[in-house]
Amino acid sequence: MSVLLENNFTDVEILTESDDSGRKNWYISGVFAKADMVNRNKRIYPEQVLDESMNNYITEYVNPGRAVAELAHPSNTTINLDRIAAKIENLQKDGKAYTGRAKVLNTPCGQIVQGLLEGGVKLGVSTRADGSTKTNHQGINEVQKGLRMSAIDIVANPSCHDAMVDGIMESVIIDSMSEEDQSIIESIRDDILSAKSFELQEAKLNAIRKFMKLVTG
Repeated sequence: MSVLLENNFTDVEILTESDDSGRKNWYISGVFAKADMVNRNKRIYPEQVLDESMNNYITEYVNPGRAVAELAHPSNTTINLDRIAAKIENLQKDGKAYTGRAKVLNTPCGQIVQGLLEGGVKLGVSTRADGSTKTNHQGINEVQKGLRMSAIDIVANPSCHDAMVDGIMESVIIDSMSEEDQSIIESIRDDILSAKSFELQEAKLNAIRKFMKLVTG
């Protein structure tokens, strides 16, 4: 079994709602997974395989209120409590897709997500599961029976790994910062651009923490 990660950026939207106290709550809503479609990783999830996995995930995690999303993927399928950023409130099948809604939580990582969304950064969701694949005659990796969904995380597009920092910097007038603060910004960017692939997600998270601390004082 391997860890299978699938990103979705095109079919999710960001929603805000105010509660009775006037506090603004942030949500990520839309398509979280699709069956019978070749994705950007050249993998395809047969409908029966995805249905079995998602039905188990809904029964075991979503319905009891245990389904959470971390900020960026860890290297395995273990849930890390200190990285939780959102709660998956609902998930249901809609044709070949599974649509859902996740509420951003008031946790350290949830506050980072909120800051990014307020700054206009494009985020997406990404399923994280244990599974195996078999290459078919078309060269497509077909996910096999026995897939076990672990989480649906909040991620930035890994094909453009510096977009996250560039995005949040758009909400701040860099020229008005002191030379010391500008130097910190440059070091944050350097941290991300110099990170090795297996360090990249953690480098992103640490960089965002530094930046949010800087701009919020």
